[in-house]
Amino acid sequence: MEDNSSLVNLVAQKCQSLTFTTESGISNTNLTTLEFDNKSKMPVSFFYLYKKENKRHLMRVRFLPHGIMGTTGISVIYRVLGNDEPTPFMVQRNRSSQALNYYIKLCDLDLNLLFRCETNFINRRDEGTFIPFPMKVPPQSANSSFDEIRGMRIAKVKDNKILMENYMDLVDDNTLSQTIKFAYEAKFTLDLPLTIIQESRKLIQ
Repeated sequence: MEDNSSLVNLVAQKCQSLTFTTESGISNTNLTTLEFDNKSKMPVSFFYLYKKENKRHLMRVRFLPHGIMGTTGISVIYRVLGNDEPTPFMVQRNRSSQALNYYIKLCDLDLNLLFRCETNFINRRDEGTFIPFPMKVPPQSANSSFDEIRGMRIAKVKDNKILMENYMDLVDDNTLSQTIKFAYEAKFTLDLPLTIIQESRKLIQ
């Protein structure tokens, strides 16, 4: 029986998409345990379509064979599909639960890994950020072409290395989009998607 615990409800989290990627750690021995054999040595993706709160969610598990030191990288993405957005062609062709099954097998490996995470939130303008968008552009001259600042990228930097980033965009007068990028060390677990969303929220509070 399938374990659907990893099928996170993005709508409830006001989250549009979530991606976490590890570029190393999945050895050939691990791949044998996963029962995955990529003879083409090209990236291979598996999809799973599910619904939460009557919204279509897409889960994708992608194997990246050219990882660090000969290992295979793994990229996992969750995304809310728009009401009018057609189902991706590859999902139409592959309605099996391979993506979900592979994810469960990744959890069984019990490996500590470093993930690059990217989470996109959609919030009301008045609850999404401490920066009051839109902001007036300081007039540089009488012929200044722009009036307002409706987006910004801020970062946490240490020793000239970017540790985390927050991309903010005022989509319209009432809606703010924020994309958070950061690194997170963890194992593949069924609740990892929700954990990463929760960690992302801490960075924008």
